[in-house]
Amino acid sequence: MGLRLSVFRRMSVIISVSTLLLLPPPYAPAQDLSKVWHIGLCHVGIDHEPPALHTLHQALNELGYEDGKNLRFDWRNQPDQAAAAATMKEWVTASVDLIVGFEDQCIREAKAATSDIPIVFVHIYDPQAAGYIENLARPGGNLTGPVSNLSLIAKRLELLKQIDPDLQRVLVLFDRDDPYVPRELALVRAAAAVLTVELIERDAKTAADVRRVFAVLNLARSAR
Repeated sequence: MGLRLSVFRRMSVIISVSTLLLLPPPYAPAQDLSKVWHIGLCHVGIDHEPPALHTLHQALNELGYEDGKNLRFDWRNQPDQAAAAATMKEWVTASVDLIVGFEDQCIREAKAATSDIPIVFVHIYDPQAAGYIENLARPGGNLTGPVSNLSLIAKRLELLKQIDPDLQRVLVLFDRDDPYVPRELALVRAAAAVLTVELIERDAKTAADVRRVFAVLNLARSAR
C-alpha cells in the first residue's frame, strides 16, 4: 500500500500523488501471435485501477496482442495479503506467463509462490534491500521491474507546503507491514520538522482501515 500523505487542516482534504508506470509486456518480436498469453496483475489495498493498465492494453494491441483473442489480461485488486497469496497459488497452478505485482504484499507472495514464472514488480523503492533481487545491475532469479525514487516522499510534503503556506497538519497513512515504511516515515518526519508541520500518523492496510481513520478524525473534528 505504501505511504500516503493527506492534508488535514480546517477541512479534511485528501491529496494523493500517484506515478503512472508502463509495464513491460511479455513478448518478443518472433513469438507466435496464435498463443494465448496469460498475464496476472495483482494489487493489495484500496480498490483502484492504475491508469498504466490502459496504456499497456493499447501498446499490446498495437503489437497484435488483443485481450480475449491471444491475450488474457487478469487484473485482481485484493483486500489483504492472504487474498494475494491465494491468487498467486491460483496463477501458479494455471501456469500464467507473467505476474505483475503492484507493491510489496503481492510481490512477496509472488516470489514465495514461484521461482519459474517471470515476475515484474511495480512501486518499489529498494528491491535489493527487500530481498527481491541480487542487485540492480544483475537482478538474477525471476524478478525485475522499475524502481521508484524514495526521495520523492519528502518532496511531496514540501510541495503540499508550497501549495498551502499555512499548512499545519498532515495525515500520513501507512502499512506497518511494508518493509519500506520505517525509511519513508523517517524521511517525512525529517521534512515535517523543517517545514514545522505536525504529522498525524495512522496505520491503514485496507480500504476499511482508511474509512475507520477518517471516521475517527471527523468525529474528533465535530467534537471541537
